[in-house]
This record gives sequence, C-alpha cells and structure tokens, in this order.
Amino acid sequence: MKNLTYLQGFLLLILTCVIYYPASQAGILMDDRLYFLEDPATETASGIFRIWFAPLDNNGVWPYLPITRTSFWLERQIFGVNLAVSHWINILLHGSGAVLLWIALRQWTIRGAWFIALLFAAHPIYVQSVAWIAQRKNGLAGIFFILALWAFARFLSERNLKWYLTLLGLFLAALLSKTSTVMLPVLFVLLHTWKHHPWSKKEVWTHLPFFLLALGIATLRVWFETQAFGAHGDEFSGSWLDQLLIASHVPFFYLKQLVIPYPLLFTYPRWIFEASQWTHYFPLFSGLIVLGWLCFYFRTWGRPLLLATLGYGAMLFPVMGFFDNSWHRFSYVADHWIHLPSLAVWIVLVQGGLWLLDALSRKDPQQTRWMRWGCGGIIVLLCATLTWNQTHVYRNSKTLYETLLRHNPLSWVAYSELGLYHLHSHQYGLAYQNFSQELSIRESPMGYMNRGLAAYQQKQLQQALRDYSRAIELNPSHAPSYGNRAVVYLDLGKYSHALQDCEKSIQLQPQNPQAYQTQGLVYWNLKQYALAVKSYTHAIEQAPQSAIAYNNRGLAYHQLKQTHQAMQDFQEGCRLGDCRYWNQMRGN
Repeated sequence: MKNLTYLQGFLLLILTCVIYYPASQAGILMDDRLYFLEDPATETASGIFRIWFAPLDNNGVWPYLPITRTSFWLERQIFGVNLAVSHWINILLHGSGAVLLWIALRQWTIRGAWFIALLFAAHPIYVQSVAWIAQRKNGLAGIFFILALWAFARFLSERNLKWYLTLLGLFLAALLSKTSTVMLPVLFVLLHTWKHHPWSKKEVWTHLPFFLLALGIATLRVWFETQAFGAHGDEFSGSWLDQLLIASHVPFFYLKQLVIPYPLLFTYPRWIFEASQWTHYFPLFSGLIVLGWLCFYFRTWGRPLLLATLGYGAMLFPVMGFFDNSWHRFSYVADHWIHLPSLAVWIVLVQGGLWLLDALSRKDPQQTRWMRWGCGGIIVLLCATLTWNQTHVYRNSKTLYETLLRHNPLSWVAYSELGLYHLHSHQYGLAYQNFSQELSIRESPMGYMNRGLAAYQQKQLQQALRDYSRAIELNPSHAPSYGNRAVVYLDLGKYSHALQDCEKSIQLQPQNPQAYQTQGLVYWNLKQYALAVKSYTHAIEQAPQSAIAYNNRGLAYHQLKQTHQAMQDFQEGCRLGDCRYWNQMRGN
C-alpha cells in the first residue's frame, strides 16, 4: 500500500512536468527583469542580508517577501542567470504543491483527494503562475499554505506544542512568500467549525496569534502598495459602492474561468460599473441569496457548502477590490490571484460530482467505478490539452501580448510590453508605434518616457524631447525622465539644460550612475575635465562593473595630463570588457 502511495505521488509530479514542459522554454515577461535579472540583492553573496534586513531597499518593486526573494538569490548564486532553470523551478514547485495537496486532503479525509490534486496540477488557469518567473511566490506560498493545512489537521488531533509551533512557522513562511495567504487563519476557524470541535476561551487564545500576525503583515503590504508601488490617484478613487460591485463580480468571474477556462488572458479588461445600471447588481444579490440559502440549511446538508463558500470568499478577499493594488491599473482580476482560492472550488465540485455519480448508479458499484474513471479521465485530458496549449502562449512577450490584443484590443499594457519587446530587439520603429498606441488609450509618464526612448534611438531628438517633457509634466518626481531628457539636451548642445536635468535626476534618485555618466559627458564637452572626473567617480562608486565609466574617467584624466591614473582606468575598463583605450595607450 505504501508503494502505491509513493507511486501516486510520483505520478502527480511527473504528469505536472510533462504538461508544463513547454513552459520551461518560456521567455522573460513583464517584471521578470526587475524581480530577478536586475535585482542587485541576488547578484552578490552579501545580498541575502539586504533581502531579510533591509525591507525598504527593495529594488523599487519588492514588497517584504524575503522567502520568495531568497529563492531567487539561491538560484542566482548556484546557477547564475539561466531562464530554463528558473522555469523548471516554478514547474517543480507547482508539481510538489499538487503532491502535498493530495497528502493534506487525505489527512482531512476528503473524497477524491488524488483527483482534486490532479485538477490543481493540470488546469490551465495556473499557467500564469507557473510560466511567469516573477510569480514564483505562488508556488512557494502554495507549498507552505498546504503544509499549514496538513499541520492544522495534525494539531487538532494531537493538541501539543510541537504541532502548534510547526503550524505557526508554516503560516509565517507562507506570509513571507506571498501576502495573500493572510486569510489562512480564517480557514483555520472554518475547518475547526467543520470538524465540530467545541469553542472555548482556550481555543480563541490559540487562534489569536495567527490573526495578529496576519494583521501585521497585511498592514505592511497595504503600505507597500500605496506608498512604494504607487497604488493611489484617480485610478484608485472609486466609491465604496464601486468597490462593492467589483467585489461581488470577482468570485463569479473566477468560478466561470475555472469551469470554462476560455479565454485565459494575461490581463483581462478592466471593469467599469455604473451605479444606475441595475444589471450590475445581479452578482451581489445572487451571492447574498446563495449565502442565505446555505445558512438556512446550515444544520443539515448546507454546513460543508457554506463553510467552503466562506473559505473561497475569504481567500479572495484581499484581491476583491477593497484594497488598492497596483495591478488594478490593468484589471481587477488575474489568473495568478485564483491560485489558492480555487482549492475550495475543486473540493466542492469533485464532492458534488462523486455524489451525483453515486446517485446515478447505486445498484452497480462497478458501473460507478467506470463512470468515475471515464468522466475524470475526460476532464483531466481536456485540462491537460488546454494547459499544454496555454503554455505555448507564454514562450515570449511578443506571442503573449499579441494573443492578448486579439481578445482585449484596448489593453494598454499589451502595447506597452510589446513596445518594450521591440525596444530590446532594436526594432525602434515598431516600438514607437506600440507606445503611441498605448498613449492613445491611456496617458502615463512611463508611456511617454518609453516612446521618447524609441524616438531617440531613431535620432528624432525633438520628438524625444517633447515626450520626456510630457512625462515630467505628468510626474515631476520621475527621475529617469530627467536623466533621459538630459541626454537629449546633451546631443542638442544645450549643456546648461542638460546639467539642470542631471542634477534634478540625482536629487530625486541619489543612486543614479547613469545620470552621473551623463553629467560627466556634459562636463567633458564643456572641457571641465576635473568636474568630469568627479562625476565619473560617483558613477563608478554606484556601478563598479561599468567599463564605460572607467574609460570615460580615463579620458578625462588623460586630458588633465594625469597619465598614470588614466592608464589605471583604461586597464580596469579592459578587464571589464572594453579594451579600446587600453590597447591604444599601450600602442602609443
């Protein structure tokens, strides 16, 4: 029997790897560069201390999720930058989560545990969480979340300090992997109620630390969203009625996507509700009717359904729209947000399906068995096929966002990301067109700055100047726009304007080697070589691996007749990969 158990777990893992194999060839998406490729904390061994003990030093994008970020640090230290490794880690995390889910459901004596885990492994709605490197937090948080559910079952049966501390540790690990697991204490209360365990003062005190820990982490995340990620402004100024309407639509949207997973989009259209449209209230009233109906039958068959429904709603609560989230700029829903809440849906649907099959063939157990295998096999085969196809959509940004635009032609983020793809591919004309399409849908500082970059690469300096100036007009605190405009002013020979923009960029963002580089070039053109040396020195201090900065400082030293210092800089520039000046000076 034990060998069969091991075989079932191994089969789950292998099936997940096979189904998601195309995702191992996927490319870089959206914020993968910021979260992994360009995160300075992952580049050095000492970066681990920044990850854990400097939460505000977050590379501009990281909330305090040190376990997820540590996984990227470990990967970078062991394997370097290897996208295939990154994707395989995500795939294995998802497969391991499916195996652990099966084990946890067996601990809770849930019927059809293996099939539920197989649905979790094979359903296409999880492709976004697996194929997108930055969503590793879902895989890690899912493992700790499921382990916590398993540990809670053990704690309820054994009631000792060992299991309580284990449970507390697993919950903390889940929170430090992804903040949306903050609702796990609510699930503990619902599971406690489902198992008919009596409530007492001692039980309340047992659960209280989990809620306090959840409240602290949730407060920290809300601060990050509003202060660090910019989740504020007109886009986040909806009334309480708007938030209520959005929240009422969210559970039904995900339920539909789980049952009929088409179309699955990277970003869905952003909903706009009008309080005067009575049809917009239909999900709200439907939800209240369902809850009331289940409450009425709570003492009989409605008990497990009500608790499962409340668990589904509780896990979705952080992303229902009541709290401002930077993703809401794109949409109020996302596939990666249903990763863990979906478990309640699978449990209810599988239990309902098993009950229906039992009712249809009570007199013939053999027929019931064949019907289970037949229906289950068809569902899993369909899910696996859809997942296999969906993973191909994620093979690169171009494929992903072109697919998105076919279903959501007003997705400004698709045009933005396509523009960045073409910009990195040196297709500047196409990039300019994409950014223009983005700006026709939604004006933003980043949109103008990116179009300015595309215009500059095509030597359209006046257009680049207009775009950077508009970006600054929309956001006077955007340091990169000042830095980029300084480069244009430099090329136009407007050195005083260039220096003003460099100083403003550095003032807004002190860690700014590119602005110091541009400042050094301005001083070089003004023949103020001592000031140029000073600027390049600041750039080198902030970016010690920049061969350009060393070579430029060497040229400035050379103009100051400080040959020894110039040779040292040229030698260091050569060591970093650019030997032009070192070879030239040695030849002389």
